[in-house]
Amino acid sequence: MSSNGTEAQMLIGYIRFNLLQFEGVCEEKGDICSFKCQIAGGSGGYCDKAKMCNCRQM
Repeated sequence: MSSNGTEAQMLIGYIRFNLLQFEGVCEEKGDICSFKCQIAGGSGGYCDKAKMCNCRQM
């Protein structure tokens, strides 16, 4: 029995969530990046070198 369909759906869901990003929040004072990511359902976020806020999954 193959579960490739289920695995593909789970992978697509993971990728979609993993790519959640916010632009323009890394320049603001405080940890607005993590705050916005937590509101969006993540466990926090970090700013990369390109000043993009990347959310971590739960």
